[in-house]
This record gives sequence, C-alpha cells and structure tokens, in this order.
Amino acid sequence: MEPMNTGGRISLEDFDVALTPALHSSSLDGYDLGPANGVVVIPKDGGRTVYHAGDTGLFSDMKLIEELYTPRVGLIPIGDRFTMGPHTAALVCRKFFDFDLVVPMHWGSFPIIEQTPDNFLKEMGRKADQVRIMKPGETIEV
Repeated sequence: MEPMNTGGRISLEDFDVALTPALHSSSLDGYDLGPANGVVVIPKDGGRTVYHAGDTGLFSDMKLIEELYTPRVGLIPIGDRFTMGPHTAALVCRKFFDFDLVVPMHWGSFPIIEQTPDNFLKEMGRKADQVRIMKPGETIEV
C-alpha cells in the first residue's frame, strides 16, 4: 500500500500516479472517508497518460490537470445527479482537455442516472469520434 493525498505524486516501477481533486462526497455507513480524488497515471515508457476523473462535478482547475499532466485518455463521468451530466462532461472534454480518447463512465448503472451515453455523444459534436463506449467487463488497450 502506498499512502497518498490530493496533489501528491508517487513513482512506481512502470508509472507515476498523481491524485487530483474531485468534487464529490466520500462516506461509508455514515463515516466520512476524506476527500474524493481523481487519479492520473503517467507511464514511464512514453505511453499515453490517463486521467480518471472519479466521481466529480465540473471545476475550473481541471484545465490545470491538462497543463500539468497532458492526459490523452480521459475516463469521465456522465451519469448526472451524482456526477457531471452529459452536457457538462462534454464541455469539460472539449474546453479543458485535448484527449485522444474519452471513455464515458458512471452511466446506466441504476435507474436515476443517465441510462445511455447517447446525449454525451451528441454533446461532443465533432469530437464524438474520440469517444469509446465500453460494455461492462470489457477491456481496452490505451
């Protein structure tokens, strides 16, 4: 186990890991679990850097995540109600990041959140070709 906190970065054998802010609650059975985070994985072999935004809403410092780490793969929540919705998530992808690949997440897992990524794809407009919709259990190489 490697202890970390928001803003920290550690170096592991094949990659570095940095924790970024995320705007979300974090509790279990009524106990506060501390701040929510996103994570950036930076491969040492020159591969594409991945930003997993975690459960989050929009915040303007996402632009600094792009500037600091230049992630090319974004795992972005689109489910709405508990995270960003399709419109806001697409705005983040278009305005704050220069992703090569966007994987929408946190949609369709229970009835009160966005059930398909269709609205996200529409909102992405001309950048919709960068979006990869994954099925549960599916893996991809990045």
